[in-house]
Amino acid sequence: QARGGNAFDGVGADSNNVKCKLTGTVYGRNFGATGNRIQFTLRDATGGIGIFKNVNDLPVQLQEGDSIRAIGTVNNFNGLSQITLDSVFLIATNRPQKTPSPVSSLNEDTESDLVKLEGFQLVNPASWPASPSGSGFTVKIRKGATELDLRIDNDCDLFGAPAPTGYLNIVGIGGQFD
Repeated sequence: QARGGNAFDGVGADSNNVKCKLTGTVYGRNFGATGNRIQFTLRDATGGIGIFKNVNDLPVQLQEGDSIRAIGTVNNFNGLSQITLDSVFLIATNRPQKTPSPVSSLNEDTESDLVKLEGFQLVNPASWPASPSGSGFTVKIRKGATELDLRIDNDCDLFGAPAPTGYLNIVGIGGQFD
């Protein structure tokens, strides 16, 4: 409900600027860690939403699999619905994760979901930087006529690794940056 699409412009949540409490499980690593921020996904049985805090000043270090209650304000960043975190309460650790949903494209339905892309290839392996810098890089992947942008964040194990070859099976969290 917190992430429902905005009927007016299609960008962000229809509950934009609403303060809320959400309970769910942390998915993914903290993609804000290198900047001392918090940026991960919170999921429950009904869906997911991004969690963001500009400064990591929480009394707990959140890890994937932690069950938490997040309190904050709904907003969006470049189309990604998120909660700007005010506070968080740790409920439990090592909670099970959902099985990734197999998908062949990325859209609003896959935003903040754990998804699996199978049988894709790099469009141009030379576009994979040998010595990447900055916050990450984006490459194009293709399966048949479907072409997608794949973001490799600098907090990801693939950042700095050689370009993968052959067919790719990718598990990750659907995002949005437009």
